[in-house]
Amino acid sequence: MKVALIKNDVVVNVVLGDQAFADAVAPDWDVVLVLADTDPCSPGWILGPSGLEPPPEPAPQVPQSVTMRQGRLALLNIGKLADVDAAINAMPEPQQSQSRIEWEYSNTLDRTNPLVIALGPAIGLTETDIDNLFIEAAKL
Repeated sequence: MKVALIKNDVVVNVVLGDQAFADAVAPDWDVVLVLADTDPCSPGWILGPSGLEPPPEPAPQVPQSVTMRQGRLALLNIGKLADVDAAINAMPEPQQSQSRIEWEYSNTLDRTNPLVIALGPAIGLTETDIDNLFIEAAKL
């Protein structure tokens, strides 16, 4: 048998033991559960309304930069790659030439780059869309 030792609805430890062990350590814990050896449970699991549940997946971190290849492929995958050239062509000079140089000759695409910040809305992307684009680009 296994014993799950729980504080603040989070499993802190899972140890081998029986009901007598669970009863002996119970005063030191918010909840002590005796489990079958086959019950899945490990530290970090959550005691929810329907019982023990695995912890939620952490939210993906937005990369601060991706390669231009990754960025272009991600834009292609969402059908927005051609929109970038159109958005750059619509910019006034000298911003258009500066943006064209950035777009064509940079090795990386930085999330905080003014070009990225300007192009997002110009091609119909929200801040959240851009974050998701960077997350997906990093996988390519």
